[in-house]
Amino acid sequence: ESETDPKAVVGFSLDRLARGRGLASQLLALGIAELVRCWGPNSLAYGEVRSDNPASCNAFLSSGFVEIPAQSHGVRCFEHKALAAS
Repeated sequence: ESETDPKAVVGFSLDRLARGRGLASQLLALGIAELVRCWGPNSLAYGEVRSDNPASCNAFLSSGFVEIPAQSHGVRCFEHKALAAS
């Protein structure tokens, strides 16, 4: 990881009617693919999820994100190195 590698902050919200169908993981995977297409294979993605939202945490993990140390209380942080996804 270099200081000059592009880094995208990822966030999403799904309507209650769309939850529980695996759409969040698909949305994240599509976003990573587009990130690589636009910014190249050295891009990074970062996301924060409230600690009390296990479904979103699982969506990040199942989409290839890894958990990294949180800087704030009450959140879990995730990072995806696009290079690994290409």
